[in-house]
Amino acid sequence: MRQRTRLQLAAGLLAVLIVALCAVIVLAVLSRGRQRQTLVSDLVAQSAAAAPVVADPWARRETDAVLAVQRIVTPAEGLTIRQRIDQGILSQTMPWLSGLGLPEAEWYARRVADTSVYEVRYRYRWQAVQFGPRWLVQLNPEGMRPDGANDGVLPVNAMASLVHTQDTAPLVRYFDRSDEVLKALTEHRFASGLRLPSSLLIFFAGREAVDLANVFGWLVVPEVIEPSGELNYRVYFQWREGEQVEDAIWQVSYRDNQPSFRPRDRRAEDIMAQGGSLRAESVIDIRPMTMRDEVDPSAEQEDCRRALRYLLADGRVVEGVGTLLSFRAQSSTVEYRTWRVDYSPQTRERCVVEYLYNEDGSERSVSWEVAHSDGRRYPTSELSRLTELAVSTRVNELPAVP
Repeated sequence: MRQRTRLQLAAGLLAVLIVALCAVIVLAVLSRGRQRQTLVSDLVAQSAAAAPVVADPWARRETDAVLAVQRIVTPAEGLTIRQRIDQGILSQTMPWLSGLGLPEAEWYARRVADTSVYEVRYRYRWQAVQFGPRWLVQLNPEGMRPDGANDGVLPVNAMASLVHTQDTAPLVRYFDRSDEVLKALTEHRFASGLRLPSSLLIFFAGREAVDLANVFGWLVVPEVIEPSGELNYRVYFQWREGEQVEDAIWQVSYRDNQPSFRPRDRRAEDIMAQGGSLRAESVIDIRPMTMRDEVDPSAEQEDCRRALRYLLADGRVVEGVGTLLSFRAQSSTVEYRTWRVDYSPQTRERCVVEYLYNEDGSERSVSWEVAHSDGRRYPTSELSRLTELAVSTRVNELPAVP
């Protein structure tokens, strides 16, 4: 009996000890948790006191950058940059801007990396191309400022420099030069003997997804205009594929009035590569045998023959049509026929000029109406319009019938 009692007492004592030990452990854990929380709170408070957050004084200052440009006073009658632009100095010096039907230009600024410098643009948009005057603005009064900066504002392209120029009249011939620049580019011949427009037309002939309505054509933008030094122009060709507007870009430069050019993106390189895919001798010469002599079109007496001579005088167009037909002949049966000319049914001031050919047994033509007095061309067929888009910044539309 005594042995049983002793066992019960021992078991009870052991249970009490276990409960006491658990209580001690719980109290220790709670105490350490409170200590850790206090330590963390102290560290956070010390950190906040030691390193306060400082706001970036140059962040989100786009509006200030634009205003810094707009208020600069130019040498032109004390007008600000904003006033000169609002008065139309750009469209007056570059009349081609008005012919593009552009939406209204907008002021735009973006920060350069994490610096106190901003890029500011007065931005035009033609299809996917953005262009216009561009400045760099140093907002930090103690920041570095390059030579030529006016109160931290520095023009960095030709259009911006134009706005700062008092007498712009001598510069008009350099800024309104699209046709001349494009002709220098499109008259270039590759080693194959073909010109750039022919290469461009081959490029599009192989892209059936590109509809004629989605070919936008050329844009020539002055980039660097130093009349006593270098002249640089950025030349764009744009078209749409699906939902995407694509472009090919070249740079045309003049030194001592001698032009040179180079491609500036992969598309331009691809198009130039097409120039070697078809040899010049494989392109049909569509000029009439009796009109291959070099005769000034204005010396031709008969109206419609004169109109034809004006058309033939632009070798880029004649070669381009011959290239397109020769390219089609690789996959179709093409029979070359002849030229046909006659007065326009709308007016005797123009003549209908057509090149007739058969493709897979169907009669087709490449046609224009040409003013016989000065040679102005109006394409009236798909192939003639595509050819004109390849050689000109502006494709003439037929005047409305009175």
